[in-house]
Amino acid sequence: MDDRTENERRAATPQVGTPGVTERFATAALGVFGLHSIARKMTVLALIATLLPSVAMGWLSYVLNERTLRAKIGQELESVTSRASREIDLLIKERLYDVRVFSTSSVVAEAAEELGDASAAGDPGRTRELANYLRSVRGRFADYEELLVLDPKGRIVATTADRPGVVELPKEWDRLARADRPMVGRAGRDEKLGTEVMIIGEPIRSARDRFVGVFAAKVNFKGIGEVLRASSKDAACELSVVGRDGIALVAAAGNGGGSRRAEVEPAVAQALFSKTAPLLEYRDEDGRATVGSLEPLKQIEGGVLAQLDRRTAYAQIGRLRSITLALTFALLIVVGFAASLLGLTIVRPLGRLARGSAKVAGGDLTIDLPVLGRSEVAGLTALFNNMVLRLAHTRDELDAKNEALRAKNAELQTLSRTDSLTGLQNRHSLMGALSREVERSQRYDHAFAVLMLDVDHFKKLNDAHGHLAGDQVLRGISRLLEQSTRSCDCAARYGGDEFVVVLPETDLTTAVQVAERIRQRAGAVRPTITDDCWEVSLSIGVSMYPESALDPDTLLREADAALYEAKRSGRNQVAASVRRRGAGAPWILLEAGEQRLEDPAR
Repeated sequence: MDDRTENERRAATPQVGTPGVTERFATAALGVFGLHSIARKMTVLALIATLLPSVAMGWLSYVLNERTLRAKIGQELESVTSRASREIDLLIKERLYDVRVFSTSSVVAEAAEELGDASAAGDPGRTRELANYLRSVRGRFADYEELLVLDPKGRIVATTADRPGVVELPKEWDRLARADRPMVGRAGRDEKLGTEVMIIGEPIRSARDRFVGVFAAKVNFKGIGEVLRASSKDAACELSVVGRDGIALVAAAGNGGGSRRAEVEPAVAQALFSKTAPLLEYRDEDGRATVGSLEPLKQIEGGVLAQLDRRTAYAQIGRLRSITLALTFALLIVVGFAASLLGLTIVRPLGRLARGSAKVAGGDLTIDLPVLGRSEVAGLTALFNNMVLRLAHTRDELDAKNEALRAKNAELQTLSRTDSLTGLQNRHSLMGALSREVERSQRYDHAFAVLMLDVDHFKKLNDAHGHLAGDQVLRGISRLLEQSTRSCDCAARYGGDEFVVVLPETDLTTAVQVAERIRQRAGAVRPTITDDCWEVSLSIGVSMYPESALDPDTLLREADAALYEAKRSGRNQVAASVRRRGAGAPWILLEAGEQRLEDPAR
C-alpha cells in the first residue's frame, strides 16, 4: 500500500486542464459582486436576457413592414397590369370587329365562294382581284402585317404577301368557323415577317349563308406596344406581354425607358399565370432578382407582366433591415460578452468535470481537477477529486485480488481438463474432443482413428513392486504418447492403465502404423524404483470413423473390443476393428513386430 497522504498523492497527480488568466480574473471579478453561486449567476443571466424582447420587437417590426410593402407593391403592379390588360383586350376586340367587317364584304364573300367552287388550281384572274382588294385594305391599317383568305379546308386562296407564309389557326378553327365564331390563334414570332404576330380570323358566309372560307389577318403588336407604353408612362415598372412559355411578345419600360425583351423561365411563367400569389419573386433572363405580377389576357394566350427590380422595390426595407441588423449585432456583442464571463465560471468547470468523468470511465484514475472559487461547482469538483482518490485505492486492492483469483481459476481450469498423475487430458476432456471430431468429420467427410492402449500385466507390476512403480510406468507411457503424436492429436488417460489417442484425418493404414510405433517404443519405458528388469508392453485396439462406428461411445467400444482381441491373442499386439455396420466382426491383427495389414474382406 502507498503510505503517502492524500495531499502528497494529489500533488504528484497531473492536473487535467489548467485555468487561464481570463478565467481566474472572471472568477475574482464575480466574487467581488458576490456572484459565487449558480443561482446568482443565473439571475444575472436572466436580467441580461430581458434585452432579447427588444430584438424580437425590432425583428417583428421589420417583418410587418416588409409584408406591408409587399402588399403595396403587389397592389400597384396588379393595378397597372389590370388596366393594361383591359385596354389590350379592347384593342383585340376592335381588330376582331374590323376583320368581321372585312369578312362580310361582298367582294370577299363572292370571290371566296367562286374560288372554293372552282378547280384545285383556282381562277388566276379572280385570285389577283381578291389579292388587290386585300392589299388596298391593308394599306389603310398599320396593325395588319398580312391579310389572307382561306378556303373551307384552311388552304390559302389569296394573300397580301408576295409569298404565302404559314397560317397557324387554332386547332378547333373548323368548328369555330362553322359556328360563326371568331378565331384567335397562338401569338408568336413569324420568321418570314421578322416580327411577333397573332392570327385572328372570321368565317366568310356567302349570300346563301353558306360557309365558304375564312378571312384571316396577321396582326402585329404595334398597337399593344402603344398601350403598354401609355400604361407604364407614370409607373416605375417594366410592362410586357408574355406567352405561357415565358417568351415576351412586346415590352415597354416605365418612366420613358426603352423597351427590351423581358423573357422569363417557363416555370416562372406558369407560376405567374396560376396566380398563386399576387406578387412573385424570381430571377429574370439577366439573372437579376425581380418581383413581378401578371394579369392574363382574355382574347389571346398570354398575359400582361409587370416587373420591378427587387433591390429597388425593397430599398426601404433594406434600410430598415440594416438598422435592425446593426442594433441586433450591438446587442449580441453585449450579451455575448456577459455570457462569456458566466461561461468561464460555469461552463468550463463543468466541462472539466465532464472530461475528467470520461477519463475515469475509461479507467484513468490519475485525475486531479483544479478547484476555483467557492461556488457549488467548485465544491462538486473537490468532491470529485476525493472520489477519484478513493477509487484509485479501491482499484489497487481489487486488482491484487483479481490477479490472485485469475491464477486460481487458471489452475482450476487446468485441473478440470488434465489428469493429475500423467498430465494428459482426462476422460471428460477426451469425450468432448471426440464429440467435436465426430461433428467435424461429418461436416467435411473426413476419416479419423481412435487408439485404446492398455499396459500388459499392470496388476502384476503393482503387486510385485508397488503402486509407485506403476505410477512411474504410467508417466512414462504418457511421455511416450506426447512424443509419438502430433499437436492436433488428442492423448488422454481413459482410466487406470488405459489410454486413448484420437488421430484426426487419419486412415486405417496410418492409424495402425502409429499404433505399432507406440507399441514398439513401449519397451523403452522402465520403472526406476525396482532392480528387476521389468519389460513394459502394450496391447492396442484401433477403431475407425466411419468404418467402425459413427458416434463417440460406439467408437470407444469398438476400440475396446479390438484391444480385448489383442489381449486374447497373446498381448503386445495391435488389433484394428473394421467391422462395418450390420456386418460380422472381422479383425486386423498384428503380432509383435509384424508390419502387415490384412484386408478383413478377404
